[in-house]
Amino acid sequence: MSDSQYTRLTRAHRRLVGGGLFSVSAGYSSLWLGPDHMLCIDVSGVAEEYKRFYYSDIQAIIVKKNWRGLVRNILACLPLLFFLAVAVFADDTFANIFCGFIALMIGLMLGFNLYLGTTVTTYLRTAVQIEELPSLNTIRRARKAMAKLRPLIAAAQGELVPGEIAEKLPELYQAAPLHLPSVPPAAPPPLNP
Repeated sequence: MSDSQYTRLTRAHRRLVGGGLFSVSAGYSSLWLGPDHMLCIDVSGVAEEYKRFYYSDIQAIIVKKNWRGLVRNILACLPLLFFLAVAVFADDTFANIFCGFIALMIGLMLGFNLYLGTTVTTYLRTAVQIEELPSLNTIRRARKAMAKLRPLIAAAQGELVPGEIAEKLPELYQAAPLHLPSVPPAAPPPLNP
């Protein structure tokens, strides 16, 4: 990959497979900006998979809050409280120092997780697929990436100002009329005397 052709949008982050607490890491994913496309590189073991998303084909980038960060914070608070309690109330000096050190390490990890901010799941939608972008897993990363992607997508697709949107809506409806299935009217509920 030539440095002159691609610039890194995000560092490699874990791609999780599965759901809930039983998610496992299936490798790493990173995003790179090319001249006319965004490149997603998925690395799992010794295999690499490359996916190109042309700026002109991107229909939407969906950012949805998730609960992973909250669960990590709760799971970090429980041992933190335990080791703090042992460090404060233990009669042994070694236990005080050791448990205090463990509590400090857990507290630093918790602080770093809080610094990263709200966790999100980000999806990229094109006409043929919806792809998860695991490297955009916090709201801060997603906003920074969108700030870089918006001008590239606007340059490839053009921009609509609010007045143009109102003008083009009737044309869109005439080009592709909306056919809704006919629904029979609901019968009124019976009256109970």
